[in-house]
Amino acid sequence: LTITDNAGASSTDSLTITVQTPSQAIQSLINLVQTYNLQQGIENSFDTKLQNAIDSLNAQNAGNRQDVINKLNAFINAVQAQSGNELTVDQANILIQEAQEIISHI
Repeated sequence: LTITDNAGASSTDSLTITVQTPSQAIQSLINLVQTYNLQQGIENSFDTKLQNAIDSLNAQNAGNRQDVINKLNAFINAVQAQSGNELTVDQANILIQEAQEIISHI
């Protein structure tokens, strides 16, 4: 990308964009959860909810996107319950934002 202003000065920069399928994005979210070093029971609960969403995407009824959305909303609810407790507010906000982004693309 090169930008040139009205005076003719220019600057060049580059950036990499990675496009993921919903399943890949959910797996990335699982990986992010694992970096937070949460208590095992809480991490397992989050991971299970996200794995259920992936399984729903890959199921025979994969056309039923509402089921996937419901599973991601269950994850969001669990994260909200831990915000300020086992998760920092910032961590919770990041997880919720990522999950909502996935929902918006399903």
